[in-house]
Amino acid sequence: MKINSTRYFIKKATPYVVIISIILILCYCLTLLTMNITVIKYDNGMGVFYYIYPSSNIAVIIVLLAILCFVTPLMNCYYSKDKNAIDVYSALPIKKEKLVNIHLLVGYYEIFVPFTLAYFIGLFILLFRGAPFDMLSYIPFYFIMIGASIMFYITNCFFVSRANTMLDAVMFELLYLIIGSIIYLSFSNFLNGFGIDITITSTFPLFLSPIDTFIVSGNYFNSSLLGKLGEAGAGVFENYKVEYILTYVVNFIYAGLSYFGIMYGCKHDKNENAEQRSNSWFGYKTMLPILLALSLMLISVVYSTGNIMSTLLEYVLILSAYVIANMALEYRSIRIPKSRYIVMVCILATFIILNSVANFVN
Repeated sequence: MKINSTRYFIKKATPYVVIISIILILCYCLTLLTMNITVIKYDNGMGVFYYIYPSSNIAVIIVLLAILCFVTPLMNCYYSKDKNAIDVYSALPIKKEKLVNIHLLVGYYEIFVPFTLAYFIGLFILLFRGAPFDMLSYIPFYFIMIGASIMFYITNCFFVSRANTMLDAVMFELLYLIIGSIIYLSFSNFLNGFGIDITITSTFPLFLSPIDTFIVSGNYFNSSLLGKLGEAGAGVFENYKVEYILTYVVNFIYAGLSYFGIMYGCKHDKNENAEQRSNSWFGYKTMLPILLALSLMLISVVYSTGNIMSTLLEYVLILSAYVIANMALEYRSIRIPKSRYIVMVCILATFIILNSVANFVN
């Protein structure tokens, strides 16, 4: 008898989907049921009236969706990190590429259903309570968040797929979340040292991070939801427009490259790598040196006080953190290859030179 593999995995995931749906509905809907929706009007005593507008609490569902997109790839890729499990899956009469696509589809099913149920039940609660928001804005916002979640989910799946253990999978995801923002902050602060400011909004430094799509969505669309209350959100609405477009484009590129990487990797990854040291170029091998370089860049111009001993202490702390990270995360041993020390010395020499140039210019 021929078995529909996609239907089988969806059926297998359904109990988990039910549990997650209940959790999301309780978390989001209880917040909406208990929140204050009254617009408070008060007089400053001089005939001028001010308004305190209620929060839409849209951030609650955004945070829950982001957490789901982070955790689900870990839950669905656990089999590839276990030697016994990966052998069982490899024995299935399904092409590896098809199996990977099925897991991607089922994984997003585990995100899509709970989010959709919680979102629209929450919308009905707001309509029932007569919330003073532009309720029509919830419809396009839903599709925007679906797109953002797909991109974030696929990119997380790629970084999880590059790890050989669950711990490394979690660390790769976390590093990927922060490294884009650190790159921007480092270059931004480095240029600030020369009097050049490239910051547009308070959250703009996050636009290279995949999480910024969710953060800006909260700011951008919350102002839209409050639109019918007047000009309360007009400034926010305009300020975040450029950042929102940029972060969406960046994450679309991330997701496209990630899907290509997932499909390429599934053809070349070997089962015997499960539970072994993760040696991917998209993991510690490149991320730790990049973080070292960016950390040194931050202190080379901005945080260097000009005091030799203070600057030296900053360098020692960062270099020590780099060595410890290599020992604890990548190699899990007190012995690390000489190549790592060579990389460290080269990066250090580069930023000592940059620091000297910056001090000379200033």
